[in-house]
This record gives sequence, structure tokens and C-alpha cells, in this order.
Amino acid sequence: MARKFGIGTAAVIAVAAMGLSACSSDSGDDSKKDDKVASDKTSAGDKGNGGGGDKEDGGGGTGAPNGIEKLSGPEIARKSGEALSSVRSMRLKTVGAEEQGSTDLMTDTSGNCLGTSSLKGLDFRIIKKGEQVWVKPGDAYWTDQEGKQVLAKEPRAKGKYFQGELKSSLTLGLTAALCQAQPDTMSKSLLSAKQVTKGAPTTVGGKKVVPITFAMSGEKPSTVHIATEGKPYPVSLTDKNGLQGRLELSGFGVHFTVKPPSAAESIDVSKVEGPYPSTG
Repeated sequence: MARKFGIGTAAVIAVAAMGLSACSSDSGDDSKKDDKVASDKTSAGDKGNGGGGDKEDGGGGTGAPNGIEKLSGPEIARKSGEALSSVRSMRLKTVGAEEQGSTDLMTDTSGNCLGTSSLKGLDFRIIKKGEQVWVKPGDAYWTDQEGKQVLAKEPRAKGKYFQGELKSSLTLGLTAALCQAQPDTMSKSLLSAKQVTKGAPTTVGGKKVVPITFAMSGEKPSTVHIATEGKPYPVSLTDKNGLQGRLELSGFGVHFTVKPPSAAESIDVSKVEGPYPSTG
């Protein structure tokens, strides 16, 4: 199979979605309608994999003013990190970067992840439970050149999930990259933020926010938009690494369940991926 493997490129947006491998959150106050959209889009379309809707926490961006915009940049980062520290799940959605693809996922602090990713007309369903990942290409993939190469090598692959461990598969590791963005890791990033610059209050994605800018995980500075109504959660993030669009955070505390596909529904990704490239 080709080294790039179509579903691998879909992950570029996952990483591209603001270059944050340490960022995640969910929103429980984006309204029942928004929760249903998240549930529908992240259900992976298979039995036993439904989105949640159960709210454990208040969402950012709705509710009474919280006054956080009156604080200094470092204080805003700390307050937001503290608010996020008790959150266990969140929704991640790329917005405004369709040419790079799109991603819509639910993720939690237990290593579970469920959702969809797309790139250049090719759609993929993603399921992650711990270190195990399943990725199912949509129908269009099998008429693509890469899909045909996979079928030439393994005819039974069509309609199934590619399954393997996150750290042992380049394909799955890339595709599920944004699954590594979790509420607790973003909370730590906010709590440890250095040289934080505060911007003027504004509105992003229909929510009132105050932007703060700082570098995360050794990357160039990124701007995180903190809700000024309800709990001061980070509700959006824009990148300063030459990427387009932004990462929208919502579904804070929304419960979702992950049921791994059966053996009959899956095929070992190593059968079509080839050897994992050496990093030495």
C-alpha cells in the first residue's frame, strides 16, 4: 500500500487543527440541538457507538457574564485552566479550513475518541479506546487510487475498519492525532502558560470571548478564545503556524460511549500499511 495511505492525510488536519496535541474540551451548554449534532456526527455510524448528550458540566459561552475579561492575561489562562481541570470530555471541530479538510470528534480523559474526519472528498470514521484505534474509510475512498491499491493487496478490506495500536501504526497514529487533544492536557497547557498576552473582548462563533495568546508545546504562539459568559472555558483556538481556520471547542462534559467494532468488522492495518517506518 502507498506509504501516505489516504486516511493518513486526513490526520494532517487533525494536527493542523491548531497544532495542539495537548488540547481538548467539551461543552454541555451549547444547546440540545448542538449536542445532537455532535452525537450524530461522532456516532461513527456503527452499532454501539453513540454520542452522548448527558451533561456533567456547564458549557462555556452561555450563561451570565463571568468578568474574566477584566483580569490580566496570565490570570485568565489560570482561571480557564482551573475551570477545565474538572472536565472529562469535549468536542473538537475544525471550522473554516475546508481546503485542509475537516474533523469533528468527541474525546475524553480516559483515552476514548469518536468521530469523523474528511479530506478532499474522502470521509473517515474514527474510533479510539485507549491505545487501540479503528478507522473506517467511506465509500469514495475505495474508488480513489490509494483505496484501489489497498484492495489489490487485501480484497477483504473494503467496508471494514483498519485496526491497530496508536503507537505502532503511522496511518492510525496520524489519523487519530487530534484524539490526543483532551481536556486535562489543555488544562495543563493553560495553567503552565508563559508570556500570555490579552486581546480585546470580541465574538467568535457566536460566543463572547476574550482572546489570550501564548505558545503551547514548543509551537509558535496560538490564540485561545476564553468564554466571558458561563464558565471560562476555552471555546475556540486559532493557530499562528501558517494554518487556516480554527479549532472550535464545545461539548464540555457531554458523555459518550465507545464500543469497539467486532473482529468481523475489522482488519489489521499492518496487512495493508506495510512496515512502520524507522525513526532512527
